[in-house]
Amino acid sequence: MRAPGVGFETASLILLFLYGNLFCYVASYPILVFHATRVIDFSNDRWRHQPLDGYIATFFLGIAALIAAHCFPQHRRCLAFGFTLLFAILQILRVWWVLADKNRRVISGSDGIRGESGGEVTLLYSYARSLATRRGQREKIVQTEKPLGDNKRSRTSQRVITKRGEALWHKEYIETYRHLREHGNSAFIFVLELVLATLIYCITIPSESGAKQLSAIGLLFAIWAFPALSAHLIGQFLERRFSHYERRLIE
Repeated sequence: MRAPGVGFETASLILLFLYGNLFCYVASYPILVFHATRVIDFSNDRWRHQPLDGYIATFFLGIAALIAAHCFPQHRRCLAFGFTLLFAILQILRVWWVLADKNRRVISGSDGIRGESGGEVTLLYSYARSLATRRGQREKIVQTEKPLGDNKRSRTSQRVITKRGEALWHKEYIETYRHLREHGNSAFIFVLELVLATLIYCITIPSESGAKQLSAIGLLFAIWAFPALSAHLIGQFLERRFSHYERRLIE
């Protein structure tokens, strides 16, 4: 808060804007992990609402942070760090789950990619490949020959090009769920900002020096952001798996 009668300078406003954007960006890190591992959130087109679910975990983290801040003021720092650590471990478990060998699935010939039928792949690669294959479908062009005139014996014909519209709805469907997800991200980020702000409040002790408070905030941010590093690992894995595609075709 600013003192009465003291105005904001341009430099201060710019710094506040940058800090706000940085805080928003850091708060959204868990969404990156939840998005990359979303294959485990549904089973047979049904939401599994399991303990590893990102929505459930975020809800309970927010409630726990509020309880720690208001009901246990003397132990709120330890509780805040503990809750944040559990939240980070949950995200890491999600990444492990989609990459674990025990959760591999067998690719059938109907999955859409030639040369890999019958092979076992991770849940992560199976979902990413199926999604890419589904999105890559285009309308089919079929060429047929149609005889000219009423004379059935006539050999003169014209080539007719028709398009099958069985995949024309894909674009509209993709735009629909992307639109919902993009707007939902803003709400999700806002909730995570509130949760992270509550956790910061829990770990800051007014009686301590500014250096100690800054160190505590830095440690909290490090724990909060650590699972998002796995997104880089996931990207590396998908790239490596894709690089083996041509080799598997040759084999």
